[in-house]
Amino acid sequence: MSEENKNTAVSFLKLASSGNVTEAYTQFVGAGFRHHNPYFAGSAEALQAGMEKNASQNPNKVLDVKRVIAEGDFVVTHSHVQQKPDDLGAAVVHIFRFEHGKIVELWDLGQPVPEKALNENGMFYRRKDIMRKVIFFNLISLDGYFEGPDRDINWHNVDEEFNEFAIQQTGEFGVLLFGRVTYELMASYWPTEAAKRDDKIIAGLMNSLPKIVFSKTLEKADWENTKLVKDNFVKEVQELKQQPGKDVAIFGSSDLAVTFLEHDLIDEFWIMVNPIVLGAGKPLFWGIKSRLDLRLIKTRTFKSGNILLYYEPKG
Repeated sequence: MSEENKNTAVSFLKLASSGNVTEAYTQFVGAGFRHHNPYFAGSAEALQAGMEKNASQNPNKVLDVKRVIAEGDFVVTHSHVQQKPDDLGAAVVHIFRFEHGKIVELWDLGQPVPEKALNENGMFYRRKDIMRKVIFFNLISLDGYFEGPDRDINWHNVDEEFNEFAIQQTGEFGVLLFGRVTYELMASYWPTEAAKRDDKIIAGLMNSLPKIVFSKTLEKADWENTKLVKDNFVKEVQELKQQPGKDVAIFGSSDLAVTFLEHDLIDEFWIMVNPIVLGAGKPLFWGIKSRLDLRLIKTRTFKSGNILLYYEPKG
């Protein structure tokens, strides 16, 4: 439950900071909610109204959750919040109390980021010599196909354990990258009411996380928090890796991954082998022109028979 509460807390913050305040309260706040912010009356309605006003005044607000800690029914988050992207922002601590998977009490404390800080350790822990990683995740069949004929992926072996993994995994990333085909598939489901009802936690994460779709043919990208990049794909990712924040994920999008592979932009490969032989389809990394030697980092076995293989390039 602690992992689920941690993901709920992060989803609430990300939804609210992206302007979807009402949706955040509807999905994640329980009956009898109260808070301790001294600038608003203590009801859920009062805080929600204040957050909605802030969202309307700051439509480009940026929230980067740096740490999440859970203990019993409590979750603590430490975040860098910028009302505008070019603001120095503030370090903000939220303390959530949960009952039955819902947020029922909230404390928040903030400290502005000064233009010149005396403390050389900084307000947010981040080793300056480490760049963000780009991590490629995909599911494949035992005979190496990531999709069957006619782009069929109905063979994906998913269950409750997989869904718990998906929630935890998605919460670890700061940006999601897609090619056009995977983007259109994701964008056709996650913003829907059905997704928000049946997969509310992962839907909250997928909708609120920053996303980039790389396509020379797509005219627009309407899924919330999505940036469309039509050229200079490699430069975009190189610059993204230099920016502070959580790691970056490529979900599906094998063709896009091939492009990034050829420019040494992928740092880890998380490949989930499903216990099925398709006999036909499209192989993973179809079109790759050169050999790449990998090192196995670790493995994870699922009760369903799936095996997750974690690799990094040798070198």
